[in-house]
Amino acid sequence: MVAPNLLSISTVTAKTAVANIVSTASSNVVTNASGSNTLVKINSLILTNTDTANAVAATAAVLRSTITYKLASNISVPANSSLISISKDANIYLEEGDALNVSAGANNIQAVCSYEIVS
Repeated sequence: MVAPNLLSISTVTAKTAVANIVSTASSNVVTNASGSNTLVKINSLILTNTDTANAVAATAAVLRSTITYKLASNISVPANSSLISISKDANIYLEEGDALNVSAGANNIQAVCSYEIVS
């Protein structure tokens, strides 16, 4: 696994990923493929509950080598509201083979993630 030296990068590409979290299964919102020779800098992750009546529990995590490292665990997102799970003042870096994963207790969570691919 080769991580780029942040002092000698040649390219930074800004991206936004979106995902509907369907059922209670987890979803990879952003993935940094093995062998990509890149680093993915997560700037923000916003979770929105589209249910108009009920709060929904959501979990955000980094997956590395089949192990889940939770960033936010079963955080209640109020009905018709948003929660900033990751903000720019607390960046997360995904190395090669890592993924940013979101799961929820119901179908009503949408995830929006701002990130940069660094190479």
